Amino acid sequence: VVKFVVPAVMKSNAFIKSRGVGDTIVFGSYEKDNVAFNGKEDLEWVILDKQDDKMLIMTKECVDAQIYNSTKFGTDGEFVNWGTCELRPWLNDTFFNDAFSAKEKVKVLTSTVSADVNTKHESKPGADTEDKVFCLSVTEAEKYFTDDEARMAAPSMYCTSCLLDLYGDDGSYDGGGSTAWFLRTPGTDDYSITYVTQDGEIDYEGQRHDYKKITVRPAVWISIK
Repeated sequence: VVKFVVPAVMKSNAFIKSRGVGDTIVFGSYEKDNVAFNGKEDLEWVILDKQDDKMLIMTKECVDAQIYNSTKFGTDGEFVNWGTCELRPWLNDTFFNDAFSAKEKVKVLTSTVSADVNTKHESKPGADTEDKVFCLSVTEAEKYFTDDEARMAAPSMYCTSCLLDLYGDDGSYDGGGSTAWFLRTPGTDDYSITYVTQDGEIDYEGQRHDYKKITVRPAVWISIK
């Protein structure tokens, strides 16, 4: 298997700092080609926002398939929201530690992740959280993309494999084109979660927390000082 080697300059802080909104950068690495023996592949990210000393970036592809939460209720007996769901610690622990080197981890900022309300429904989003890695909210998915096509994202080969592992190879998913990805805002009620559909539309009604056909497209704020 021949692997494409990204030039070191494309990974440098100076190069990343020179990029603008809409550009793609390389930051971190993760299993993408579903061939474990050749190691992880470079992660590509799209720049969604740029401020004086930081950038909001999101993976170009959907990188993995995880459920939002295995139950409707959390350990506190309340409906699960972003602050209490199982996907949140997976992103901030498993994914964070797997995707970033020690030097890269220093660049990933801990950010206040707002509990944005669903603009179409009266579900309860919970409280703001402090996270390094997170899913976008409905508000952010509206803000940072110009249209449905811009929100569309393909799954990596590894992500496709994870999807098939979750719900079985029943022939309903061919791994091509684009796929659905999670948002963090609750849907029409407190036991559903919104997402971006395969066609790039925001599904404001959402799906149940344990739905298995939605993928993960992480977002992070990174320092560009």
